[in-house]
Amino acid sequence: MTDRSTPPAVSRLGRLRLSQPDDIVLDNGLTLHILDGGDTDVARLSLQAAGGRLDGSCDYVAPMMTEMLREGSHSHSGAEVAELIDFNGAWLTANAMLHRTAYELSAVTRNYRRMLPVFVDTYVNPAFGQKPFDAIQRKSLSDLDVNLAKVSFLANNAITALIAGAGNPAARGGDREALAAITRGTLADFHAGSVDARGIHAFLSGHLDSETIEATVKTLSAIPTSENYADPRRYVSYTPDEPTTVIVDRPGSMQSAVALAIPVIGRSHPDYIPLRMAVIALGGYFGSRLMLNIREDKGYTYGISSALVGTIEGGYVLVSAQCDNRYTKLLIDEIKNELTAMSTIPLSDSELTNLRLNLESTLATTLDSPFTRAEYYSTCLNLNIPTDYFDRQQDALEALSPEGITEISRRYLDPAQARIAIAGDLSKIN
Repeated sequence: MTDRSTPPAVSRLGRLRLSQPDDIVLDNGLTLHILDGGDTDVARLSLQAAGGRLDGSCDYVAPMMTEMLREGSHSHSGAEVAELIDFNGAWLTANAMLHRTAYELSAVTRNYRRMLPVFVDTYVNPAFGQKPFDAIQRKSLSDLDVNLAKVSFLANNAITALIAGAGNPAARGGDREALAAITRGTLADFHAGSVDARGIHAFLSGHLDSETIEATVKTLSAIPTSENYADPRRYVSYTPDEPTTVIVDRPGSMQSAVALAIPVIGRSHPDYIPLRMAVIALGGYFGSRLMLNIREDKGYTYGISSALVGTIEGGYVLVSAQCDNRYTKLLIDEIKNELTAMSTIPLSDSELTNLRLNLESTLATTLDSPFTRAEYYSTCLNLNIPTDYFDRQQDALEALSPEGITEISRRYLDPAQARIAIAGDLSKIN
């Protein structure tokens, strides 16, 4: 009989190995990354073109364009595509990132090849019909209206503007007029400048056979390229405002949202990974310092988190939480106290153990399946993350120490450098 009175031993995972994808550059310039493995009878193809939310005339062009891809091509109506998807046990997803768009087909392997030509046809030759366009735009406007009523959305927009700087494309979120001004022509023009074989990276992952790979290579090789293709991505470095606090008034709101950000280094800096570990110790998991103090001890919020955000344009530490309006200033004071404590009070043995286990287990999830490996390499591509980033994280884990966390915190987690955005009912904020 199992003895449930004694917890099982916790063992270290040891050095992990992340296998590399098989990369093929096709004759038309498209790069195909192949990640085979697992025993789940599913294949997934993700087509990722250069050009994303920050590269259109407003934040909503790229997301609307990717949504329209699922609404049919000049050869297959949206209804036909939907019927084929359902009949073949497949699904399509679309996503707009900062500087790329992703259009994905997932299907049981035996039906993948049947769906592949239709999938690529809708990608290359979308119809951009008026009726589906109107429906998607209405939904986008409705979703934005809902978000504009949320204090978390308002605080996030405000803090991003403080970090990115005035005029930066990253600081223009929440523009309803810009969304309403988008036309079918806007989306067609963005598609024409983005979906070109030379700017596409395709990730094929899952339980693959030679026929699946050969069919994918053949179909993707037919995606056209233009002699005049120019990369549509525009990178504008962050120019943060001076440390300040802004308040977005949301009359009638029962809660305030607080976003505190500190500009720091980018992903290419050697301190980035150690700093990320310090930020996780600060507020990156349930047992972190922010959670134990502000949620468990003080009871100011149901949840609080910190993250190190690293984009090509710049990096920043972000702390986010919501609270009753009357606790807003107390919450901010405690966040600053914990930032100071990270530089002055070393991690205890239990904190260090919990942090190490959290980091190791999170890193191990990258190896769960060919799909998680594809997602990892996709992230590396989209954020210009060095190819040895996985191994560098393990090196940093092996060197993890309370003294190292304290030193890296002293360098970067200075509360005097905080930019703070508060969204809530101004008349009730204390």
